Amino acid sequence: MTQLKVAHIREHGRDLIIIPLDSSFHDKSRNERKAALKAMQECVSSAGLDGIIVPVWRAGHNRYFIAPEEWHSFIKTLSWHTIISRLNKLLVCD
Repeated sequence: MTQLKVAHIREHGRDLIIIPLDSSFHDKSRNERKAALKAMQECVSSAGLDGIIVPVWRAGHNRYFIAPEEWHSFIKTLSWHTIISRLNKLLVCD
């Protein structure tokens, strides 16, 4: 059973589900990331949430994320501390 702490926020009329991940996500292959994203989507959907899933993680001194291009400028404005402080839901997934 996996638990995901997420920041479910509404920005510009859209729901975003920001999911901070461990730095080990950075070392995953493209296929592993794709599978992890699919599992996150299934977890979010089974919790009854709808929105754009945005995984974020740190590696070294850098912060990374996966999001549609139109959300890049907004996500870049969020510091790691801001993301963590906005965590507001805990999802429990199979």
